[in-house]
Amino acid sequence: MESQGGNYRKRHSSRLAGKLVMLIVGVIIVAYAFACVQMQSYSVLTNNIKIAKVHAVPTHKPGQMSIELITYDNYGNQISDTNYLVSGNRWKLEGDVIAYPSLLNIGGLHSGYKLTHLEGGNGNDDTPVSVIDLNGGDDNYFQTVHAQSWASPVVKATDNTGSFLSPDRKLYDVFATPDGLSIVPSR
Repeated sequence: MESQGGNYRKRHSSRLAGKLVMLIVGVIIVAYAFACVQMQSYSVLTNNIKIAKVHAVPTHKPGQMSIELITYDNYGNQISDTNYLVSGNRWKLEGDVIAYPSLLNIGGLHSGYKLTHLEGGNGNDDTPVSVIDLNGGDDNYFQTVHAQSWASPVVKATDNTGSFLSPDRKLYDVFATPDGLSIVPSR
């Protein structure tokens, strides 16, 4: 009799373990699908790609700049050319990067980036005097991933704040990398 009770417990615990594994797999699949959906608003990031060009010039009105922002797709094709009138005498471009391990690309979850803000500032102070949201600004998914440091082995979220630059009439290229944005003078 005792062996039958022992077999029952083994079968019961084996079924419970199977159900627990199924639950864990289900949660992982749902989380993966959620991440894939959230990443649709980000452009696919592959190493170091040129994503934009910026041309900032002061206007005739003191404390105001005209900034031309040209954006490119992953293949280098221009997708937009927009001029912004920005308050301040210095400018800064910000963006978000979410980087996943390349192994996750197999299932369709790719690292991505998006430009989020164009800011104007005054003097040497890093406080913006004007902020223009680009692509909806920082979204909830980015903010959540950025705040969850425990997930860092799986995902890395970087917000590039950069530093303010003068509207010196030069052209600047903007590159996205897994570590953030890089803004360099055009050649």
